Amino acid sequence: MMTIVRALEGAQEREQAVAMALDELAREGARRMIVAALEIEGEEYRQQHRDAGAPNQNRDVKTCPLDFFALTHDSY
Repeated sequence: MMTIVRALEGAQEREQAVAMALDELAREGARRMIVAALEIEGEEYRQQHRDAGAPNQNRDVKTCPLDFFALTHDSY
């Protein structure tokens, strides 16, 4: 009987480890999608506002590195 109980406990621990790994994988995938969306949105904004300002004025839209957002799995 103890062998069956230990086998069930081991199976539950493996199941929890797999669930945790899948959760981490999902978080990382979501983080990457958010970063990609922010990069696209930032590029579209820069393209739309590139020529904003006075006609003879050379004006660039300042960019912000994505490191600023510090999107890591540790921040959840």
